Amino acid sequence: VGDDTQAIRVVLPLSSGGFNVDVIIDLVLVRVGRSLSGLAAQSQFSPVPIELIDEINAIAASRLPG
Repeated sequence: VGDDTQAIRVVLPLSSGGFNVDVIIDLVLVRVGRSLSGLAAQSQFSPVPIELIDEINAIAASRLPG
């Protein structure tokens, strides 16, 4: 998608009062020409499906000026 794409997934294990949860954050930057688009997706327990992230980024990249 776009001329360049960078992505990172961060998993933050949190616990409080004996309850444990993983907070999953996906950060994606897409460059088209001199324009940038950024997407942050957050979820608990299981990550946002990569197919959905790819679909959203493709739509955003298609709307950036080249």
